[in-house]
Formats: sequence, C-alpha cells, structure tokens
Amino acid sequence: SPLFYGREETFDFIASNARGLRQRNILILIGQRRTGKRSMLLQLQVHLGDEYVPVYLDGQTLGMTPGLPALLHDMATTIAESLAERELHVPVPTLDALQEQATQVLERQFLRHVETVLGSRTLLVILDEFEELEMRVRSGYLDPTVFPYLRHLMQHTEKVAFVFVGTHRLEEMTSDYWSVLFNIALYRHIGYLDDSSARRLITEPVQSHNMVYDDLALNKMLQVTAGQPYFLQLLCNDEVK
Repeated sequence: SPLFYGREETFDFIASNARGLRQRNILILIGQRRTGKRSMLLQLQVHLGDEYVPVYLDGQTLGMTPGLPALLHDMATTIAESLAERELHVPVPTLDALQEQATQVLERQFLRHVETVLGSRTLLVILDEFEELEMRVRSGYLDPTVFPYLRHLMQHTEKVAFVFVGTHRLEEMTSDYWSVLFNIALYRHIGYLDDSSARRLITEPVQSHNMVYDDLALNKMLQVTAGQPYFLQLLCNDEVK
C-alpha cells in the first residue's frame, strides 16, 4: 500500500534474523492491538524482497476443527495457496492422510516438496494472533503437545522461518508448553509510529490534493494520538472529509 509508513527497523529485524543460524529463525513480535501489526505483516513481501516467501496464518481461524491433523491441514493448505500465487505448486496432503500419520506426512512429504520448490528462498510462516491457540487447548480442541511439535518443526526445517505475532498476553503466558516453545526465540516489541513516520502518514497522502496542515494543527494531531496508527488514520479521515 502506498499509504503505509514506518516500521523500517522491524523489517530490518526480520530480514536480519529470519534466516541463517537455526537458533535465530524463530521470531516473536509483540504489540498492543490497533498498532498496525497486521498491516505491517501484509507489507513484508515488498520490504523483504524475493528471497522470502511470506505466508500469513490467522490464529483466530486455526484450530477450529479439533485435533492436530486438522490444524496441520489448515496450515498446509494456506502454505500451498500462497506458493501457488507465485507459480510454485505443491500437493496438499489430505486430512485422512494426516489423521493416519500426521507428522510423517507433513514433514517427509509436504515440507520436502515445499523445500524443493523454494530453491534458495526462505518460507516465512507468520502466525498472527498466536495466543488464540491457547484458547483451543483450554477448550479441548487441541492437545498441549501441539507446542512441542511446533518447536520440533522450527528446529528441523532448514528453509522455513517462523514469526509469531501477538499482544502482550504472550509475555504473560506461564504454562510449560509456552516456555518450551518460546525460550529459543528472539523478541521485538511493536509500538506506535515514530514522529517522522507519523508526520508522513498525515501529510503525504494529501499533498497531491494541495492540502497543507498548519504546524499547530499537525503538532496537535500528533499530541492527541501519540503516533497510534489506528487513531491517526481515523483523525486524518475525518479531517479530509
């Protein structure tokens, strides 16, 4: 989107750590709601270049069908669809096959195909709203062993990097299965926009319409929103109307 501004440091963090040493291919981005995390994630392909193939997974829709095989089937389907958009085609294992031998089918068949078609590229699996999976565990839809298995995948797939995205609830999790998963990850906090990016968000989209903000008005907008992207956009939309 031409209306996206800022987050360069976060893009650099992902690009620098998502590939290379195995212990550095698990990243966690944490931020409050309405800080533009999802918008940022959808810009990754533009900012990271062709060496990465981002795949966006929404934790709110994962694990709705009980059992690990159903979760893995959802993930494999989304990965295959994202690859197909780039003319990279891999067969998706059936749910029946995953129910018979979930981990074998996913790792030895599906992910082997994925790594073959990727070539020198890295698959960047982004799990947004990841803490929602804990709700699936609490409700009995998923077994807690899903977290150790995800850790196993992270440590044994060379061309796949993982980015987990969530709110500050992730840091408050104390269950053993969370610590098993996240004690090997790198963290970065996602805050509000810095002053420069916030000013650009306010002023640049309206320059072609010869609209100029008074300095006092601009400073007031920054003061009342503190660079919070959601409120900045609401305020700018109201001003343009």
